[in-house]
Amino acid sequence: MSSRRSLTLHEIATVLEEDDDFSNQRQDFDIFLLPPDTANDYQTDEDSGEEDNVSINNLPGSLLRAPAGLLPQPQWKNQKLRTKPLPNFKNL
Repeated sequence: MSSRRSLTLHEIATVLEEDDDFSNQRQDFDIFLLPPDTANDYQTDEDSGEEDNVSINNLPGSLLRAPAGLLPQPQWKNQKLRTKPLPNFKNL
């Protein structure tokens, strides 16, 4: 088992905003986000801001704390996703 801890979306956003190495690169990155631990909990968007103005500044905390990753675009687009076949379900 890997001892490396995955980063959260908030941590990745902080690095992208504050780290000059990333801001000076001429390469696009894709951020992928895993479902938050509270994915099945009730979510409210009462105080999240305008719906038409979506930004990282008005995401719910559960998404900001969710595991996330950052990959350069060419690597992400050329990478084959490993998926398991879906199980067969029987009608009961």
